[in-house]
Amino acid sequence: MSAMAKKKAKRPGQGVGGGRPSMKDKLNLDQVEVIASLGLIDEEIAVVLGIQKSTLNNWKKDPKFLDSLKRGKLKADFQVTKSLFNKATGKRVVVEQTAKGPVEKTITVDPDTSAIIFWLKNRRPDLWRDRQQIDGNLNVIGKMSMAELRKSIKGIQDANAGT
Repeated sequence: MSAMAKKKAKRPGQGVGGGRPSMKDKLNLDQVEVIASLGLIDEEIAVVLGIQKSTLNNWKKDPKFLDSLKRGKLKADFQVTKSLFNKATGKRVVVEQTAKGPVEKTITVDPDTSAIIFWLKNRRPDLWRDRQQIDGNLNVIGKMSMAELRKSIKGIQDANAGT
């Protein structure tokens, strides 16, 4: 075997690029889903897995890994959405200890105004955003006579002086 052929020969377990075998092959995808369901961001997930964020991004190219990650993140998002909705609508779930064990009980309380506003601004920004967009036609001024324009400006100045 020539020296060139020896260099290209790979040891068992070596990946395409040489180097050590990938940890991804040893991962339990159910555990990846659980880790992602904790609400962690990618940087934190990488730390828990003991890898760099760039490695996590490379692993996302594997559809099975990416699906596990997405399922976990979706579970976390669902929990937060459910909690926000319950707070906005005044629904509370409490757990009471009974002789038979813990029992969930739903109670009604006053809805939380901040949660309502947050929900509406994000779900219906067309109706509930802080800034309304006004699409006015500025050519109206050109159609006013000078007397009408002066009267309009005077009205605005008088209104501002009163405040």
